[in-house]
Amino acid sequence: MITLAQRQIIADTAPVVAQHITTITTRFYPMMFARYPEIAPLFNPRHQQTGAQPRALGNSIVSYVMNYEDNEALDGILGTIAHKHAALQIEPEHYRIVGECLLETTGEVLGEAFTPEVEDAWGALYWAMANDLIAREERIYHDNDIKRGGWRGWRPFVLSERTEEDEGVVSLRFTPHDDKPIAAFEAGQYLGLRLTLEGTRLYRQYSLTGPVGAPYYQITVKKESLGKASRYLDDEMAVGNTLHLCPPIGLLTLDRRTAPVALVSAGIGQTPMITLARQALAQGRQVSYLHGATHPEHCPFKNELDALKTRYPGQLEVHYRFSQAADGSSDKGHIDRSALADLLPLASQPTCYFTGPNAFMIDVEHTLDALGVPEAHRHYECFGPLSDQTT
Repeated sequence: MITLAQRQIIADTAPVVAQHITTITTRFYPMMFARYPEIAPLFNPRHQQTGAQPRALGNSIVSYVMNYEDNEALDGILGTIAHKHAALQIEPEHYRIVGECLLETTGEVLGEAFTPEVEDAWGALYWAMANDLIAREERIYHDNDIKRGGWRGWRPFVLSERTEEDEGVVSLRFTPHDDKPIAAFEAGQYLGLRLTLEGTRLYRQYSLTGPVGAPYYQITVKKESLGKASRYLDDEMAVGNTLHLCPPIGLLTLDRRTAPVALVSAGIGQTPMITLARQALAQGRQVSYLHGATHPEHCPFKNELDALKTRYPGQLEVHYRFSQAADGSSDKGHIDRSALADLLPLASQPTCYFTGPNAFMIDVEHTLDALGVPEAHRHYECFGPLSDQTT
């Protein structure tokens, strides 16, 4: 519990901590990995190299400091983090390691300003945040365990089918190794995946792209040139191979409104949108589907979207923007303010979902805000660590 005296210390020292937060988090990870190498596989090295992981941690700390007395704000901040952590099967011991290394690094950066009283106050704040997350994650683990077909932890699955969707894009279907039922998932959710390559554990998360209620889980993976896991899944994983999955999780799910649904994506960010489209159409809602890609010849799910247009006549509008379309083509260009204003049914107050690269997410969030879409009607999914794409 944070005492009144500690609250005052936190308020007094928050500006200096915020000023140095990037330095703190950038130094923190190498120190923690050196001291506790067993924890390193839980963090994607690519996100370390790009600085996304340190920024994400810094933003989370600053956001928590600014809102730790606002329960509604904390639900928004910590709810998504808890699901991200559940996809890695984070346990309380991990928080002890992080707390130890984070406070030590903060002391090294702040020097004499980090007095024992200041350290105690920030330690209390850290454990308030950590204990909240631990409780949220335990609820997720428990709820998934008691579902029909559910489980806790990692469960072995077998690759049963591969489908080449596009050059460097493959859909993979997994069935349980024990042939027992699997937990149902909601459109827009994702899976945590664990595999071992050359003796090294890798953890990744991928959106579910198969039908809701199917007796298998399907993910769609784009091969990244620097992605060790995606290269293996696309190029080498064969039917009959085994990996481990945690139960489906995630908060990018369809709301309960009857208003139209706007689905906006770029690149492989399209993966959660295809399941959201299926569900919204089945519920009788109007769907506007806007996707940005590089070239018309490389557009996964186009055949399925065409089939959905036929199955739900008058309900689904699909629009593309291709940066390398032929000159003069009506779909040449990018998803910008003009495209969002012209192609989305903004007058009908739609619920908007959007996913894609960070820069794309920033632009869409800011543009939808400027176009008058309320924050409550804007929903997005971060790929990788929760970063600053919407700030």
